[in-house]
Amino acid sequence: MSGLLRKLNIKALGLDLLFLYAGKSGSVIVGIFVLPLYQKIMGPSNFGVVALLLSIQAFLLMVDLGASTVVGRNLAANSDRLISARTMFAAQMNLHLFYILLLGGFVVLSLAGVLSFPLVDGFLAVVFFWAVTVQNVSQSALLAMRKYALAGGLQAACILFRSIATLVCLLYISSDVRVFLVLQAVTAVLHMLVTDRVCYWLLGDVKALADKSAIVNSMRKVFEQGFPLILFGLSGALVMQADKVIISSYNAPSDLSPYYLATVLCLTPISVLAAPVSQYFHPKIVHAVASSDDYHLSRNVKIMSAALMAVVVVPSCILWVYSQEIVGLWLLGQDNAGVVSRYVDILLPGVAIGAFGFIPYSILVAKEDYKFQAFMSVTLTILTLVAALYFSFVGSVTGVCYVYAVYHAFSFVVSWLRVKSLGAD
Repeated sequence: MSGLLRKLNIKALGLDLLFLYAGKSGSVIVGIFVLPLYQKIMGPSNFGVVALLLSIQAFLLMVDLGASTVVGRNLAANSDRLISARTMFAAQMNLHLFYILLLGGFVVLSLAGVLSFPLVDGFLAVVFFWAVTVQNVSQSALLAMRKYALAGGLQAACILFRSIATLVCLLYISSDVRVFLVLQAVTAVLHMLVTDRVCYWLLGDVKALADKSAIVNSMRKVFEQGFPLILFGLSGALVMQADKVIISSYNAPSDLSPYYLATVLCLTPISVLAAPVSQYFHPKIVHAVASSDDYHLSRNVKIMSAALMAVVVVPSCILWVYSQEIVGLWLLGQDNAGVVSRYVDILLPGVAIGAFGFIPYSILVAKEDYKFQAFMSVTLTILTLVAALYFSFVGSVTGVCYVYAVYHAFSFVVSWLRVKSLGAD
């Protein structure tokens, strides 16, 4: 009987991970196949603007007021659907208010002549950023409820539709930035609405969401819980996205393109291969810690470690050994393929080690150790950005690559030492 249960568990694990990887398939296609086509169609200059906009979008996705982390943690730790629905709704309301303020600030600065970016394009960009960020909260809720098939299927379908629609319009309408933004904004809003409706349908009767005083109290509570995560997310977003801004400040847009493409390729082990493993085990680890279940905590950590070894280390080694050939095929023989390959060789080892940071992150979130995470993130961000600023200033993008390789590896080491200090391993 125990052998049969183990087989069933392994089968269920494989099926769930398959759905989660399906959810990441859209990101794979965008990062590996579509981005080089964007660059080829739009040209290096326009693509440099797109790369900057996508970096800002990724930055804001991480600076979500702690909403996705708080919602995911709370839904994984308890089974009260009313509380879960109210928590999710409150987190989304906080984000709505944040983006209204962000849009207002952009309009004021644009009308005052402080910003040279076109007003229409700026409006479209903010709508795109808002929809992606709010949708990510619903996605976190689906994963916390362990609805892996729904989460993976919706994510894959919507991201693929967005990328294909954008590519077609760039080819047959115009290859300028505004067309890109229109398609990204419209499809992101549709994605947000669909995921949102699915979540509330799963949570059942949400009539109590009409209780305004309860919602206001929930909004305040969610914000207070997520406040340390604002610093954590802000620091993480800065360190992961400000490098592009720094490089573009001291170099031409064409110099940013190979670095951006190299980071996209190197982050594949984390964003595509390791992230579904984390999405599967994160709610299990949170629940085990919240329940003081040391047996299942240890078991899930060991299985997660083995899974990360299989899906991250092996592909990373293959990519590192054959980086010139793989990058050459990926970029269809474009002139900057050699530069991209050189950057990949430097970044990839550190990024592969950093992928294991998902394990201590899940434990620290489960223990709501947000203050340490904020302190660690701020400290590492300051050190990393200062070093990146220096190397960019002297014209060494290669130096920036070394800085970020060290950052990824060191962040994992510090997080794991914190877990051990809490006696949670």
